[in-house]
Amino acid sequence: MQLAGWIRERLWSASSWCAELAVLRGQLGGDPLKTHELACATEYCDPDRGRALALYVDAWRRGHRPAGERARVLARELRAHMTLAELALANGEQVAAAGAYIDAGVPELALEPLQNIVDARPAG
Repeated sequence: MQLAGWIRERLWSASSWCAELAVLRGQLGGDPLKTHELACATEYCDPDRGRALALYVDAWRRGHRPAGERARVLARELRAHMTLAELALANGEQVAAAGAYIDAGVPELALEPLQNIVDARPAG
């Protein structure tokens, strides 16, 4: 994986990559592309992959759609079921969202997506 140049430069001289990544996270300023690039670097440099997931989700929520797919893969690996439900709902995947809520241990939240499926069925 190729790190973005602005991240590579900072890590090159850092004594602790994890500490430097934390500093960079604090300096993002809401730029979704940079957030996605930092998520990629964090995923491969920081043993806490949950930090990478949080960055991917943040980039996705700010409109950087490519971050959503990587967030989905990583959320599955980390069993972050609430994140999976959010991503599924955003993509209109009601069944997947309901399943994720059930897997998260909050089956009452699965009722709305399941009701949406029932309501969407053609009458007759």
